[in-house]
Amino acid sequence: LDENFPGLREKGIPQKYVKVIKTGKPISLEDIYYKDQRVIAGGFSFSAFPLPDNHLGVSFENITKRKIAEEELKTRNSELNNFVYKVSHDLRAPLSSIKGLIHLAKLENGEDEYLKRIGSSVEKLDEFIRNVLSHSRNLNTRTTTELIDFEQMISQCFKELDYLENSGKIKKRISLTAKKFYSDPVRVFEIFRNTISNAIKYQDLEKNDPQVSIKIIVTSQVAIIEIKDNGIGIEKFHLHRIFEMFYRASEQSEGSGIGLYIVDQAVKKLNGTVTIKSKYRKGTTIMITIPNNSDKD
Repeated sequence: LDENFPGLREKGIPQKYVKVIKTGKPISLEDIYYKDQRVIAGGFSFSAFPLPDNHLGVSFENITKRKIAEEELKTRNSELNNFVYKVSHDLRAPLSSIKGLIHLAKLENGEDEYLKRIGSSVEKLDEFIRNVLSHSRNLNTRTTTELIDFEQMISQCFKELDYLENSGKIKKRISLTAKKFYSDPVRVFEIFRNTISNAIKYQDLEKNDPQVSIKIIVTSQVAIIEIKDNGIGIEKFHLHRIFEMFYRASEQSEGSGIGLYIVDQAVKKLNGTVTIKSKYRKGTTIMITIPNNSDKD
């Protein structure tokens, strides 16, 4: 091997052979690039595995075409993400103008039914575009670490969601500890915004006291967040799919079905966990655990 393929020793391949024979355990490697006039240039995957009677089996596979295809796929995915972000971002500008004009029209003409319907449709479209932008940012931006003001953040979420139908009916109960918590403010905000949005959208209109309860316990290691409502709940056969993109477990709201998907993806980016428990016509509880990214008290 040294005489015919001296470059293999530089890459530690013969040493791998020895390790397989000594340990009896197979070894696999990828992205081995070996340039030699007797070997087709490109990338290889390498496997070495033990055989009976102290023999060794070795395989090399040329994975150049696969690697090229993977790089092309990465490029296309990046281009698609950039396209979605750009289009969504540019769509929000005219929507903001329309919302402003509707507001002015209401000031001049009063609360017109048609203006109300137009405004509601624009808000729904704006929410969907915002969710698409949120998902794009979650995929493409690095996580940051800042001190999180839970009280201010939750208040801002309710303020932004005030346009939702029946948002004024729901009672808010918030309980949180004073311990400092550090994480990515953009992703944490989207987690609250989407979970609170669902609590408002899927409240049980037959109940006299629709409510959402938010309880946060912060330790030096994690923040444990419980978001509980007494809304319409989710039927059991829907629960295993609720974190899928565009999956809707209820027809009560005309939502896009992307909210819980965004929550799940944001929590994963923060190396946290999310679980959901729900009983139909009883309510829903979402439990989220997010690491505290600071040793500060």
